[in-house]
Amino acid sequence: MTRGKDDMAPTGTILIADDEERILRALARALRQEGHDVAEASSGHAAERLLSERAFDAVVVDNIMPDLTGLDLIRHLVQQVAPGERPQSC
Repeated sequence: MTRGKDDMAPTGTILIADDEERILRALARALRQEGHDVAEASSGHAAERLLSERAFDAVVVDNIMPDLTGLDLIRHLVQQVAPGERPQSC
């Protein structure tokens, strides 16, 4: 169900990391239509940079990226962010 214009208050901040541009854009568009604040990263290192700059409620990562795997990105996140402040990973 898509939200109406009056219901467009952001419901969460989500970081999407995927090296496949088409997938990245499609996921971001769908989540924005549902009212989420979405940040996009086209590489693992770009995602790391965004994670160091701001907090996210959820992180959606592609596991197979050329510079850094999604699993490595999540491991880095676990090492750098306190347990109570970690976003949900998908």
